[in-house]
Amino acid sequence: MAAAVTFRRLMLASAVLRLALVVFGEWQDAHLAVRYTDVDYLVFSDAAASVAAGGSPFARSTYRYSPLLAWLLLPNSLLHAAWGKLIFSAAGRVLQTAFWDLPFCMFLQTVAFVAFNKVMTAQYFVWFFCLLPLILPWTGMKLKWKGLACILLWMGSQLHWLRWAYLLEFKGQNVFIQLWIAGLVFLAANTFVMIMVMKHHMYTPLFSSLVKSGRKIASKKD
Repeated sequence: MAAAVTFRRLMLASAVLRLALVVFGEWQDAHLAVRYTDVDYLVFSDAAASVAAGGSPFARSTYRYSPLLAWLLLPNSLLHAAWGKLIFSAAGRVLQTAFWDLPFCMFLQTVAFVAFNKVMTAQYFVWFFCLLPLILPWTGMKLKWKGLACILLWMGSQLHWLRWAYLLEFKGQNVFIQLWIAGLVFLAANTFVMIMVMKHHMYTPLFSSLVKSGRKIASKKD
């Protein structure tokens, strides 16, 4: 019963957080120079507007996706431009619920994919945020001090990388070396956080036995 209540609370918190991010994204797009919404979403919306006008979604240059996506986002032109964001958020919640038994593996895989991806954009880091509420109840890492250290390290390295990326992309400054170094620092920070999460995760009995046996083998080799 407690697990069911916890699950409902996590789903509710996830929905509220997603909605808050959508609202904040709309505000940032309207008031700040750096947009929250990725350019791909604008391409989707333009393709949907073309369909709404009786045209083809492929009339929009760089649109190389299924026509069904443009039809799905028709309300972007008829109701509100944030319709697609709500649809994508809802789809994310459905997947989150369906894969309740695999959140830890999905979290690690997503973090590793983002961290080791040769293409780095700030929006990618949001991909694994939705999985955090599903793994935090099963972590033995306390907020003080290891958890706080991981948060500060990740946020600091992220902001450090974003600073140089902003100077390069928006200001046109020659900061390639600084951005490369910041990328290495951010990769190291992501790797450290992943190791800390794996080290303090409370595994199920099946996997905990495998982890313990693996550690014993590693200690014998040392």
